[in-house]
Amino acid sequence: MSADWLTVLPPVVAIAVVLWRREVILALFLSIFTAELLQHAASLGSIPMAGLFTLERIIAVFEDKDNARILFFSLMIGALLAYIRQSGGVTAMVSSIINRGIAKNGRQAALLTTGVGAAVFVESNLSVLTAGILSRGIFDRFGLSRAKLAYIIDSTSAPICILILLNAWGAYILVLLNSYEFKITAAQVLWGSVPLNFYALVTLVIVVATA
Repeated sequence: MSADWLTVLPPVVAIAVVLWRREVILALFLSIFTAELLQHAASLGSIPMAGLFTLERIIAVFEDKDNARILFFSLMIGALLAYIRQSGGVTAMVSSIINRGIAKNGRQAALLTTGVGAAVFVESNLSVLTAGILSRGIFDRFGLSRAKLAYIIDSTSAPICILILLNAWGAYILVLLNSYEFKITAAQVLWGSVPLNFYALVTLVIVVATA
């Protein structure tokens, strides 16, 4: 019980590094390193300084088919969007949006980002990647902060996927509901819960207000 407080070290390390160095990748790496260190200490009774990141642990992630599918899907989508950005497609699209008057100022740019995140509701990771790459250039053009962009994207993608359940999230919830006995079907329970998902609804309202 006395060592339970150690479980908060990984997120504390991540937050501290982000505030100190403004480096997200470094913060995540050190957070994972800390978690790995704690796991080895718990299993071996000591803190080894070698072999912290083992191939066995990485391979174990790919042993789960769902994990492998998600990772490869995210990699392929990320590679496609990165290719579009590097080839100049994103820059051309940003110029086209501004020239056509779709986004004339920072407020419209932020609302457009919210709309993109809401339109891509099939998968939350896909929504984040798409909205992030497409909207970063627009935010830079109007001098808006990357922190605001990250907030709008993250706080739009997840609530939208929860409310519009025509995606993997909805299928997952249906599987969970099917394990219970209801007087109505699991699908009816699922769709009936949408108006009661106050977290997602309030979050979207705050996002629009922030934009």
